[in-house]
Amino acid sequence: MMSRIMLMCVCVFCANTFAEDLEFNNTWLRATPPGVSSAAIYGDLINNSDDEEVLVSVTSNVAKRVMLHRTSDERGMMRMMHVDKLILTPRAQESLSPGGLHLMLTGLQQFLTEGERV
Repeated sequence: MMSRIMLMCVCVFCANTFAEDLEFNNTWLRATPPGVSSAAIYGDLINNSDDEEVLVSVTSNVAKRVMLHRTSDERGMMRMMHVDKLILTPRAQESLSPGGLHLMLTGLQQFLTEGERV
């Protein structure tokens, strides 16, 4: 079983202005073995404001690209679908978890090891 890595400041939410009321808590991902160039990030995305917030892009210092994906079961086959944006209603929480919504790091620029902070 792959080890989990606790993440600190993994993502910078990019928009016209930084959404101060968005929090990304309890974040983790699995360590990447040699030769793997992608990884999924999981955790809880929380909108602490009284306004709707929209997540439209994410960046990371360890990957060329970060995409929002949703995993779905289509006739017994698991499939990842790109999500253009995530709308968070006021005071809402969205869980990013295996088999569901998650952030996908692609083009990893380094291997990620257990305990590493990225």
